[in-house]
Amino acid sequence: MKILTIAPNPFFVDRGFSIRVYNQVKGLTKLGHSVLVTAYGAGRAIDCAEIVRAPDLPGYDGEALGAKLSRLYLDVLLFFVSLRTAWKFRPDVIHGHLHEGALIGILIGWLQRKPVLLDAQGGLAAELRDRGTVTNGLLLSLVRGVERFICRNSRFIVYSSPATGSALASEFGVPAAKMAQLDDVVDVSGFEAAGPLPRSEFGFSASDRVLVYVGTLHKYYGVDCLLEAAAAVKERLPAARFLICGGPEPEKYRGLAESLGVGDVVRFAGRTPYAEMPRYLALADAAVAPKLSGSEGNQKILAYMAFGLPVVCFDTAANRQMLGDFGIYVTEVGPAALAEGILASLSGPGMDAASRERMRERVRKEFSAEASAARLVDIYSGMGRR
Repeated sequence: MKILTIAPNPFFVDRGFSIRVYNQVKGLTKLGHSVLVTAYGAGRAIDCAEIVRAPDLPGYDGEALGAKLSRLYLDVLLFFVSLRTAWKFRPDVIHGHLHEGALIGILIGWLQRKPVLLDAQGGLAAELRDRGTVTNGLLLSLVRGVERFICRNSRFIVYSSPATGSALASEFGVPAAKMAQLDDVVDVSGFEAAGPLPRSEFGFSASDRVLVYVGTLHKYYGVDCLLEAAAAVKERLPAARFLICGGPEPEKYRGLAESLGVGDVVRFAGRTPYAEMPRYLALADAAVAPKLSGSEGNQKILAYMAFGLPVVCFDTAANRQMLGDFGIYVTEVGPAALAEGILASLSGPGMDAASRERMRERVRKEFSAEASAARLVDIYSGMGRR
């Protein structure tokens, strides 16, 4: 098959969105399908497909996070680039990531009579509301109307979080036959032979108990909550240390850590290339995924699982979908409750070798890129027959 993938984001960058798109594209090309990606101008090349990029806008920050109204200009440029690309490529199916990518795909699909798949990673209106980007009720209603239009005009919808699937059914009336859960995936083989960085590089001793966070540094992802929890953990477990890897503003969070009195136990590694992530995970005794929203997936958990680390996270359907019985679940959202979960992960003997291997085996069986790509091909084929 020929698949046009529309990714309305900087791509590839070391964030969850890019990792989801990359793993799908890599899996599809391994199965012999031809994939062409259109994306924003910022980002790196990938090894499995060509990327056709929209022009950069002056002043646009490629590290800008989340749904922002200012990105409408970039989406207009991406539409014209995708239209020109589709005209030359003549895809069999258009895979639109996020609602913006699906909307672009729908317009092109009308012109070329091609089926469009929406890859929903949360709700458009819900994300704008949760991030504080849009607070006006009338404007949110307008966005919700656009979201409903996209859902109705997509031939099929896949989603990564059970909460997203529930919202599609209850809020937008999407029938069960028109949607399916498509989990995030991870390549476990990339985590098996990783050599750790020396602990001394971050000032950790052999007796320290290290908790790692890898991901975006933003309040939406729970990093503020994590640093507040670190203050409570420090008082009760002096050997606890925190390794925080990611961007885009490590200096801002280093200042927050100092103001909270945990600057001496928290280390910031800065931006961490996805390929290098296992070397940082190898330093840790446990990992944390403090994302506050329960309506989206939490892809970093799969990387933690692939390395066999105990994972502390809030008790959401998306987190349980991935971790099953292996998670250290925090039932109340807040620093105090998160601190209790972290203490539970670092105070005890940790996960034994057999449990770690069972966790890794769960990832191999249920979250492999090959199985996900094969399921996508089945969905594409079904879309063509509809």
